[in-house]
Amino acid sequence: MSILGYVIMPNHFHVLFYFNDENKLSDSMRDLKKFCAFEIRKYLESSKNSMLNLIRIENDKQVFKVWEDRFDDVWIGNKELLEIKLEYIHQNPLQSHWNLSEYPENYRYSSAAFYLGTPDNVVK
Repeated sequence: MSILGYVIMPNHFHVLFYFNDENKLSDSMRDLKKFCAFEIRKYLESSKNSMLNLIRIENDKQVFKVWEDRFDDVWIGNKELLEIKLEYIHQNPLQSHWNLSEYPENYRYSSAAFYLGTPDNVVK
């Protein structure tokens, strides 16, 4: 599996996966969400951040919930649609209701800088 593009937003993320062999989207999303949820919880607990209470739930199966149970997926079958989707996710931080960056390549939590040849701004 390869990641072709991404953007991490304040309350969601977009990612474009390419599966080299078999499409394992559900497994990949499950593992990604599990890993990230654990890391987010660990960070909030270690920093004694009050945001920990925002992800606390009353449930027999779990104590914390970071992600929705579902995710949206779109099959990208050609280069034109890939470019449209990549442009969309890179423009996401610029939308007026977010206003997180003036230019896609300046938004730190995005692959836009990589595509524009300025990877110094990419999170490592």
